[in-house]
Amino acid sequence: MRGVAAGIVMMLAVASAHAADGTGESGGAPDNGAALDTGGSHEVVWTPPSLVPVRGPRFAPVTLDAFVSLGHPASYASAEVARRAVEREPSVRAVLHLYAYGVPAEQAMEALVEAAEQGRFFELFDRIVQSRQTFAGPADLAQLGRDAGLDGPRLDEALASHRHHAAVERIQRESRNSGHHPSELLINGRRVSPWSGDETIVRSIAEARARAEELLADGVPLSQLYDRIVELDEEVPFVSDPLARGTHKRLTVELAGAPARGPATAPITVVVWANFACMQCAEVAAALKRLDKAHPGALRLAWKHFPSPYRQAIGQTAAEYAAAAHAQGRFWPLYDVAMASHLVPARVSRSELDRLGAQVLLDMGKLHSEIDSGRARGAVEHDAEEARRLGVPTAGSIAINGIPIAAGAATYDVLEKVVAAELDAGVLERLRRR
Repeated sequence: MRGVAAGIVMMLAVASAHAADGTGESGGAPDNGAALDTGGSHEVVWTPPSLVPVRGPRFAPVTLDAFVSLGHPASYASAEVARRAVEREPSVRAVLHLYAYGVPAEQAMEALVEAAEQGRFFELFDRIVQSRQTFAGPADLAQLGRDAGLDGPRLDEALASHRHHAAVERIQRESRNSGHHPSELLINGRRVSPWSGDETIVRSIAEARARAEELLADGVPLSQLYDRIVELDEEVPFVSDPLARGTHKRLTVELAGAPARGPATAPITVVVWANFACMQCAEVAAALKRLDKAHPGALRLAWKHFPSPYRQAIGQTAAEYAAAAHAQGRFWPLYDVAMASHLVPARVSRSELDRLGAQVLLDMGKLHSEIDSGRARGAVEHDAEEARRLGVPTAGSIAINGIPIAAGAATYDVLEKVVAAELDAGVLERLRRR
């Protein structure tokens, strides 16, 4: 039996051949020519080559890097955006970077490696994404594999023997060493939220293509284009270990009118982009609460509305609820009960939000009037547009005194280290002024 490396090399060779003859997995769509003003804080990071097949041509002016955690349905948004982009745009390729946390997800990755060997990687991957599988066991994978046209007995043998285990470890190592987290989406190295909507994604791709075409016109070979783009730009702002960078590119965030609590003169300002219908945001909120207790009077917390991952409709609704509660001066009571409730996006509903609102004595008539009038939506869209300019990748992302921290890395230990470093820097600055 062939090893996984041979299978993956074979798939990549197929992608290369498709690039040469124009038969890659990409479709055409009219280009509206719109350019997205990303602002000076949008940065670029180099992404290592993926070990899994590339969707679309091997080389293309625009590359989408999608970071996907198998068995975690919320992170499938990046994969779906990448697939639709390749189907729409002949100038786009999509590169997947896979993670698997836990035995069931690792088995799913083993199944995908086997699918790559059989030349049916995307047939299985797309079914996994569309089914929102969390993989109760090998039987689920076996059925999905057969639905994808795989050789069933061969898949069963691969899962039972774990003969692709070493390849899975290598794929995971490469993904984790990239410094990115599941759900991230890069367009030519620039972070874009996978939940920002097709219109924004199309505009971002148009901007990336226009920039790439300038470099191609200057004589940069297509095969070297991605590396050249990265060389010309700075490091991406939202990182998992902000203290490892030495010097920080600090973001300037507009806080006028934003919900905020804590002393106005506090030496530390924490900005969180979040949403009530977001499980990860509840974990971040718990870390921030602990951080505030550790540094009483030193922190001021500001909230920026960010539509929730997983379900666009309820995410938008939950964001508008937050904005409408703020209009009544009751944002923080609603925030406290929503974060303590750990709302599950797949199950939260408007009636559940109403229940929480009544619990904190919101005037529900005024709240719904604020939402129905469009005023709450305007506040949400204002924050969402700023988040796109700043390159905020997902709900749960944080900035401490302007230092950006990726959502998946916003644990108490990471936040505590950044706050401690900022407080120490403040002491040194005061000593210099004496």
